[in-house]
Amino acid sequence: MLVDKIAASYAEALLAVANADNSLNETTSDINILVNTLIDSSALKKFLSNPVVSRDTKKAVLRELFTEIITEKTLRLLMVLVDSRRISFLQDIGDKFIELYYKEESIAVAKIISCVRLSATQQRDIAEKLKKITGTKLIKIALRVDPQLIGGFTIEIGSKFIDT
Repeated sequence: MLVDKIAASYAEALLAVANADNSLNETTSDINILVNTLIDSSALKKFLSNPVVSRDTKKAVLRELFTEIITEKTLRLLMVLVDSRRISFLQDIGDKFIELYYKEESIAVAKIISCVRLSATQQRDIAEKLKKITGTKLIKIALRVDPQLIGGFTIEIGSKFIDT
Protein backbone atom coordinates (compact mmCIF):
# COMPACT_ATOMS: atom_id res chain seq x y z
CA MET A 1 0.00 0.00 0.00
CA LEU A 2 2.83 2.41 0.86
CA VAL A 3 4.55 1.59 -2.44
CA ASP A 4 1.37 2.54 -4.34
CA LYS A 5 1.18 5.91 -2.56
CA ILE A 6 4.84 6.66 -3.18
CA ALA A 7 4.60 5.63 -6.83
CA ALA A 8 1.43 7.65 -7.36
CA SER A 9 2.94 10.74 -5.76
CA TYR A 10 6.03 10.75 -7.98
CA ALA A 11 4.12 9.72 -11.11
CA GLU A 12 1.52 12.46 -10.66
CA ALA A 13 4.24 15.07 -10.10
CA LEU A 14 6.16 13.90 -13.17
CA LEU A 15 2.99 13.98 -15.29
CA ALA A 16 2.21 17.53 -14.09
CA VAL A 17 5.73 18.72 -14.94
CA ALA A 18 5.66 17.01 -18.35
CA ASN A 19 2.31 18.64 -19.15
CA ALA A 20 3.49 22.04 -17.93
CA ASP A 21 6.56 22.13 -20.16
CA ASN A 22 4.96 20.30 -23.12
CA SER A 23 7.34 17.35 -22.88
CA LEU A 24 4.78 14.60 -22.31
CA ASN A 25 5.81 12.54 -25.35
CA GLU A 26 9.52 12.70 -24.51
CA THR A 27 8.90 11.94 -20.85
CA THR A 28 6.65 9.00 -21.72
CA SER A 29 9.32 7.65 -24.06
CA ASP A 30 11.95 8.00 -21.30
CA ILE A 31 9.77 6.22 -18.76
CA ASN A 32 9.12 3.38 -21.20
CA ILE A 33 12.87 3.00 -21.73
CA LEU A 34 13.49 2.91 -17.98
CA VAL A 35 10.69 0.45 -17.20
CA ASN A 36 11.68 -1.87 -20.04
CA THR A 37 15.31 -1.76 -18.95
CA LEU A 38 14.32 -2.75 -15.41
CA ILE A 39 12.11 -5.54 -16.73
CA ASP A 40 14.97 -6.85 -18.87
CA SER A 41 17.68 -6.47 -16.21
CA SER A 42 17.00 -7.99 -12.83
CA ALA A 43 20.65 -7.27 -11.98
CA LEU A 44 20.11 -3.52 -12.39
CA LYS A 45 16.94 -3.71 -10.34
CA LYS A 46 18.78 -5.53 -7.53
CA PHE A 47 21.68 -3.08 -7.73
CA LEU A 48 19.41 -0.04 -7.39
CA SER A 49 17.50 -1.63 -4.50
CA ASN A 50 20.65 -2.59 -2.61
CA PRO A 51 20.98 -0.30 0.45
CA VAL A 52 24.69 -1.12 0.78
CA VAL A 53 25.54 0.51 -2.56
CA SER A 54 26.29 4.21 -2.08
CA ARG A 55 24.14 6.93 -3.62
CA ASP A 56 27.12 8.24 -5.58
CA THR A 57 27.73 4.82 -7.11
CA LYS A 58 24.06 4.46 -8.08
CA LYS A 59 24.07 7.93 -9.64
CA ALA A 60 27.25 7.19 -11.59
CA VAL A 61 25.80 3.95 -12.97
CA LEU A 62 22.51 5.62 -13.91
CA ARG A 63 24.33 8.46 -15.66
CA GLU A 64 26.54 5.99 -17.51
CA LEU A 65 23.56 3.92 -18.65
CA PHE A 66 21.03 6.60 -19.50
CA THR A 67 22.68 9.97 -20.27
CA GLU A 68 22.64 9.36 -24.02
CA ILE A 69 19.15 7.85 -24.26
CA ILE A 70 16.85 9.85 -21.95
CA THR A 71 16.29 13.55 -21.44
CA GLU A 72 18.14 15.57 -18.83
CA LYS A 73 14.87 16.19 -16.97
CA THR A 74 14.20 12.47 -16.56
CA LEU A 75 17.81 11.88 -15.55
CA ARG A 76 17.38 14.54 -12.83
CA LEU A 77 14.33 12.61 -11.60
CA LEU A 78 16.51 9.52 -11.23
CA MET A 79 19.01 11.52 -9.18
CA VAL A 80 16.20 12.81 -6.93
CA LEU A 81 14.96 9.25 -6.46
CA VAL A 82 18.45 8.13 -5.46
CA ASP A 83 18.86 11.05 -3.03
CA SER A 84 15.48 10.42 -1.43
CA ARG A 85 16.13 6.66 -1.24
CA ARG A 86 13.19 5.97 -3.55
CA ILE A 87 15.08 4.59 -6.56
CA SER A 88 13.95 1.07 -5.67
CA PHE A 89 10.41 2.21 -6.56
CA LEU A 90 11.38 3.29 -10.09
CA GLN A 91 9.49 0.52 -11.87
CA ASP A 92 6.36 1.15 -9.77
CA ILE A 93 6.62 4.89 -10.46
CA GLY A 94 7.06 4.22 -14.18
CA ASP A 95 4.11 1.84 -14.31
CA LYS A 96 1.91 4.36 -12.50
CA PHE A 97 3.07 7.17 -14.80
CA ILE A 98 2.16 5.12 -17.90
CA GLU A 99 -1.21 4.29 -16.35
CA LEU A 100 -1.91 8.00 -15.71
CA TYR A 101 -0.69 8.92 -19.18
CA TYR A 102 -3.00 6.36 -20.79
CA LYS A 103 -5.92 7.64 -18.75
CA GLU A 104 -5.20 11.24 -19.72
CA GLU A 105 -4.82 10.36 -23.40
CA SER A 106 -7.91 8.08 -23.38
CA ILE A 107 -5.91 4.94 -24.18
CA ALA A 108 -6.93 1.52 -22.90
CA VAL A 109 -4.87 -1.66 -22.84
CA ALA A 110 -6.66 -4.86 -23.79
CA LYS A 111 -4.99 -8.07 -22.65
CA ILE A 112 -6.06 -10.74 -25.12
CA ILE A 113 -5.35 -14.42 -24.70
CA SER A 114 -6.25 -16.59 -27.68
CA CYS A 115 -5.81 -20.23 -28.60
CA VAL A 116 -4.18 -19.25 -31.92
CA ARG A 117 -2.31 -16.18 -33.17
CA LEU A 118 -4.74 -13.47 -34.24
CA SER A 119 -4.15 -11.80 -37.60
CA ALA A 120 -3.57 -8.06 -37.86
CA THR A 121 -7.08 -7.69 -39.31
CA GLN A 122 -8.63 -9.60 -36.41
CA GLN A 123 -6.69 -7.49 -33.91
CA ARG A 124 -7.79 -4.27 -35.65
CA ASP A 125 -11.45 -5.40 -35.69
CA ILE A 126 -11.33 -6.30 -31.99
CA ALA A 127 -9.70 -2.95 -31.18
CA GLU A 128 -12.42 -1.06 -33.07
CA LYS A 129 -15.18 -2.90 -31.20
CA LEU A 130 -13.43 -2.33 -27.87
CA LYS A 131 -13.11 1.41 -28.61
CA LYS A 132 -16.89 1.57 -28.97
CA ILE A 133 -17.47 -0.42 -25.78
CA THR A 134 -15.01 1.59 -23.67
CA GLY A 135 -15.38 5.00 -25.29
CA THR A 136 -11.60 5.41 -25.56
CA LYS A 137 -9.67 6.93 -28.46
CA LEU A 138 -7.12 4.17 -28.75
CA ILE A 139 -6.82 0.52 -27.76
CA LYS A 140 -3.40 -1.04 -27.27
CA ILE A 141 -3.42 -4.80 -27.53
CA ALA A 142 -1.22 -7.07 -25.43
CA LEU A 143 -1.63 -10.40 -27.18
CA ARG A 144 -0.66 -13.80 -25.80
CA VAL A 145 -1.28 -17.22 -27.34
CA ASP A 146 -2.28 -20.02 -24.97
CA PRO A 147 -2.69 -23.40 -26.70
CA GLN A 148 -4.40 -24.67 -23.53
CA LEU A 149 -7.54 -22.74 -24.49
CA ILE A 150 -10.00 -25.01 -26.25
CA GLY A 151 -11.08 -22.25 -28.61
CA GLY A 152 -11.82 -18.56 -28.88
CA PHE A 153 -10.16 -15.91 -26.75
CA THR A 154 -10.46 -13.88 -23.55
CA ILE A 155 -10.12 -10.13 -23.21
CA GLU A 156 -9.31 -8.23 -20.06
CA ILE A 157 -9.70 -4.47 -20.37
CA GLY A 158 -9.85 -2.42 -17.20
CA SER A 159 -12.25 -4.16 -14.87
CA LYS A 160 -14.10 -5.89 -17.74
CA PHE A 161 -13.49 -9.51 -18.65
CA ILE A 162 -14.84 -10.99 -21.90
CA ASP A 163 -14.68 -14.73 -22.56
CA THR A 164 -15.61 -15.92 -26.06
